[in-house]
Amino acid sequence: MLLNYLCGFCLHIHSYKRLLSISHLILYITDDNLLNYTIRLLKESIPLINEKQIEKPLYNVLKNLIYSEEDCTRIRAFVYSNLLMFEVKINHWEDSFKGDFPKLRFKMDGRNLYINNNDINIVLKNNIVNYVVNDVIEILESQNQIKEFKKFIKSMAYVDHSNDTNYFKSDIRYLSILKKNIIGDLPKAETSFNTKQNKDYKKRVWFKVGLLFATGKMEKYYDEKKLSIHKNYSAPRIASELGNDGYSKYILATINGYKIGNKNIYNSFDKMQKIIKHCEGEKIKVIKSFYNRLPSE
Repeated sequence: MLLNYLCGFCLHIHSYKRLLSISHLILYITDDNLLNYTIRLLKESIPLINEKQIEKPLYNVLKNLIYSEEDCTRIRAFVYSNLLMFEVKINHWEDSFKGDFPKLRFKMDGRNLYINNNDINIVLKNNIVNYVVNDVIEILESQNQIKEFKKFIKSMAYVDHSNDTNYFKSDIRYLSILKKNIIGDLPKAETSFNTKQNKDYKKRVWFKVGLLFATGKMEKYYDEKKLSIHKNYSAPRIASELGNDGYSKYILATINGYKIGNKNIYNSFDKMQKIIKHCEGEKIKVIKSFYNRLPSE
């Protein structure tokens, strides 16, 4: 059974796309026993389904005598499909989400079932755009920022054109304004200033954050093997807990393994070497995993 395979596989790999595929498959279930089995399997394999937000409204709908047993099964399948889709999105994007996520709501009007997916998708889209701008593009050098903005705008324009919509129209306008107002990097003539800054590297944010990774103090916040922040944390929350909001982008870039930009500590041999030498000189123990991440020169 395809659903059985997919749900069982999710015990090991909670792929975002795989879980969304499962949510779409549930939508087409018409057999009540199969639906109950699938819901039970999902609850056992992935702790995502929060039934509390749908239990009461779903009960109020199903107790209505105008619906047949088959109708009730299809209604439940529709609601559970959207519930799983909703919770998968929350789980996947929670680290980048600012503010409260909208609640999943549905209502029946005769034989028509309405659900507020569009409201949720708009809020989610806006947060993803802001996340990409503030936590991915902003950490790049100015020329690379321009390139990434162009790619982002081009992708949105392609989606709108392919589907004959204006869904990303306001986002494209917003990103175009940001791209036009990018401030260039400092000219190379500022070398004397940069040289002085390099001498004081121990005061820099990258050094302080790198030291936290080197000494193992960051281990409680993320999974080294999966390169992901633990569920109850986000980069801003970790930075706040550590007492410096300025750590956030360095923490995010380092844990997520960003290959571009200059905020991923593990991307720089020079930075890691400085941190290791400092620790050795001060008799500070460096964890093994930090040594293992040292890149080639």
